[in-house]
Amino acid sequence: MSYQDWFRNAWGAREDGRAEVRVYLCAPEKLTLDRIPWNDQQAARAISEAETLIQNLKEYRQALAARYSELTTAAYTLRLELIRHPAWGGHGVTFDLRIIKRYEDGTEVDELREHYTGKQRREALARYAELKKQRPGIDAVLDIQRRTWER
Repeated sequence: MSYQDWFRNAWGAREDGRAEVRVYLCAPEKLTLDRIPWNDQQAARAISEAETLIQNLKEYRQALAARYSELTTAAYTLRLELIRHPAWGGHGVTFDLRIIKRYEDGTEVDELREHYTGKQRREALARYAELKKQRPGIDAVLDIQRRTWER
């Protein structure tokens, strides 16, 4: 078994996983002669699983270091976006202003995220213009039009 098995299930790949060692033990002073061998086997099994888990976690840490190195040296593009989000029921609106760092492998990370209410629309637009001016050549997305389903 490898740490990569933590991220697989019957339906394919997963983004998260879980690893644990469980063992049921009884206090030695409470055991009888017939129960001691079974508890000893359980302890030995748990030790073996714990050693495997430790080895897998070491490999996982190496993979994390490799990914960190990959992301710190990878090429990326920046995108500035101001998106209008109407509230359900037609009462109110919010605006999200984000600068998104998109790596060449498709990974996206928010470099900046600001949230504005509908009453702060002008502030959001001014901040959008300011950031666009500060970073010439940035991909800029301005999506603040009413949706077709809004009244």
